[in-house]
Amino acid sequence: TALDVPGVAGVTDRGRLRGRNEDALAVGRLDRDGTGVTMAVVCDGVSTSSQGDAAARAAVDAAIVVLLDLLGRGHGARQSTEAGAAAAAAAVAGLPGARAVAMPPSCTYVSAIVTDAELTVGWVGDSRAYWLDADGATQLTVDDSPAAQLAQTGIPVPGVDPHSVALLRWLGADAPDGPPHVVAFTPPGPGRLLLCSDGLSRYAKDPADLVVAGRG
Repeated sequence: TALDVPGVAGVTDRGRLRGRNEDALAVGRLDRDGTGVTMAVVCDGVSTSSQGDAAARAAVDAAIVVLLDLLGRGHGARQSTEAGAAAAAAAVAGLPGARAVAMPPSCTYVSAIVTDAELTVGWVGDSRAYWLDADGATQLTVDDSPAAQLAQTGIPVPGVDPHSVALLRWLGADAPDGPPHVVAFTPPGPGRLLLCSDGLSRYAKDPADLVVAGRG
């Protein structure tokens, strides 16, 4: 799958290990008061859940509609980000049969709203956002995993893989309640914003590799 609109592009690929593509994305752009606003949503099906591909697709479809609607009506980036994630969570939890199986359809989530002055990123799970510029790659998100949360505190945890795939939060009928994490970032200069699933971040661990990927 490949998408391309002015100022934003996206691509997903099934890869070599799975029989179906469990990543999904949506992008959009609108003109508000003469200023361009770009938005994107990336979701990744949780591999241990049923129908992760359906969960990811439902999440991005629901979120992008809400982002376009609220931002088009003049709502703020944080409010729109939270509402988009809530719509995505409801869509995944409401998939047919989602509450009748032991491992309901589930996915991770990351979104971004980009204006001329600021980036607003929201996420649940371990899909990530990076700012890429001449200095390299800066991760703007913190994975909802035990290893990442402990790393944020500065507590050393010998033997704990910093790339552990265990999740504390996700979207799905069995997911913990709560709003997305939201951060606002003012770029220090020219650069690109990269949203990705762990299909990229787990393998492109060197910042230089992410910068190359962001140029593709």
